[in-house]
Amino acid sequence: MKIKLLSGVVLAAALVLGVASVGFTSSGSHASTPTITGMIGGDFDTQLPAGGNVGADWGVDGSFQRPASNLIKDTNVKVVGTGSGDSTDAFTCSGSAANPTAPKGKVCIYLIGSGSATNICGGTPVPGTGGSRFGFKLIWDATGNGDTFVDATWAYHFK
Repeated sequence: MKIKLLSGVVLAAALVLGVASVGFTSSGSHASTPTITGMIGGDFDTQLPAGGNVGADWGVDGSFQRPASNLIKDTNVKVVGTGSGDSTDAFTCSGSAANPTAPKGKVCIYLIGSGSATNICGGTPVPGTGGSRFGFKLIWDATGNGDTFVDATWAYHFK
């Protein structure tokens, strides 16, 4: 009886370990889906500070469905479209809001629409020089009292 019980425990452990090794593959292997996509945006009510030209700054975080193959830093995220404040990034995003694409290791955010928003840019959700493998941030400044919004699609291409 003890042998059967021990055999059952060993078999259960082997099955659990075998399933776990199948479910947690290396993040370096993304041959079947090298690009992931999604939507991001926010809609808020804002008030300009007394005498100010620009209202509160807003930021929303976008989360990847699985960890990126590299750390996403401010220089790895670019916003494309009217109102973008990302004009100095050293890479090109060649997709569109309807068909988002990105170069390897980069996030491209394609603006669909915005209102009462300026300086729209992307970055890391980790302050300072750190980065994140789990997502990115979309940031903008409100330009007036009342509603401010930004809507966009995004793409990330695994290295």
